[in-house]
Parts: sequence; structure tokens; C-alpha cells
Amino acid sequence: MNKVIRYIKELEDEFGKPLDKWAVYEEKITANGSWVIPFKDAKIVKTFPSPYHARNWMENDGKRTY
Repeated sequence: MNKVIRYIKELEDEFGKPLDKWAVYEEKITANGSWVIPFKDAKIVKTFPSPYHARNWMENDGKRTY
């Protein structure tokens, strides 16, 4: 069984300093019996200026057009 999960995380530069931008990441996880493989191969779906905008887009599944 494959699942796709999305989560929000603040972007950082190579030194770990926050960039004041937020991203919606998407990952696929695979369940083997009762175990779930840990997060791997996350990719950025879209970036936003604030966590509010990212959450709003994620809750509406990015289907809104402007």
C-alpha cells in the first residue's frame, strides 16, 4: 500500500539559517505489513511566503486558481 503525505517546513540555507520562505513537501511512504518505511526522497511541491499560505494551499489541495 502506497501513501502520499504532505507537510510544511521552513526552508533553510546551507548553513541552517532560515530563509523566511516555507515549502510544502510531498513524500511517498510504503507500508510493509505493520511497519512504515521512514520518510525518504521528499520533494518540494511549492514554496510560499508564510506557513499560513502553505497550509491554506495544502488544505485546498492546490486546486484554486488565481
